[in-house]
Amino acid sequence: SSGINAEWPLRPGAFPNLPYLIDGDVKMSETMAILRYLGRKFDLFPSNADAWRVEMIEQVFVDWVAAFYKIAFDKANFEESSAKFKEGLGAKLDKLGGFIGERKWIAGDKLTYVDFLAFELLSVIQMFSPDSHNKVVDDYLARFAALGPIKKWLESDERKQRAFHVLPPNYAAWSGAPN
Repeated sequence: SSGINAEWPLRPGAFPNLPYLIDGDVKMSETMAILRYLGRKFDLFPSNADAWRVEMIEQVFVDWVAAFYKIAFDKANFEESSAKFKEGLGAKLDKLGGFIGERKWIAGDKLTYVDFLAFELLSVIQMFSPDSHNKVVDDYLARFAALGPIKKWLESDERKQRAFHVLPPNYAAWSGAPN
């Protein structure tokens, strides 16, 4: 075989995509599949009683990501579509804040894989629209950022020295890079 599949580190017939994960005999791609796999492996999967909350908000976040990417890559209509996205962001954050409520994490007291997804997505949204806030969501993000290994990474010189782009700057109208 030739091309990307000849050099692809995953099994033949796999879906060549980034990100990918190789964990022993497990070779996989697709962001959500990897998150769920790691959630099961590291006991970051919700209990059966809380699974519906996690699965539902996971799909809400998938929708938000899709909507955000559509805007970020739309160079022709970026200003108009980003203004419209930011206009509705407060209501989305308020709804999310109501969903989180008094819970420590999405599933209550148990940290799950979807909290990692939430932190990444909401951090990008804060970079994109720094004036959009909800107190419950902000407190939730602060709790996550204060977790030992997360805090250590966020404060590390390695992270601070890296050029940070959320999206590829040569393709996206908004890459996340500082202006």
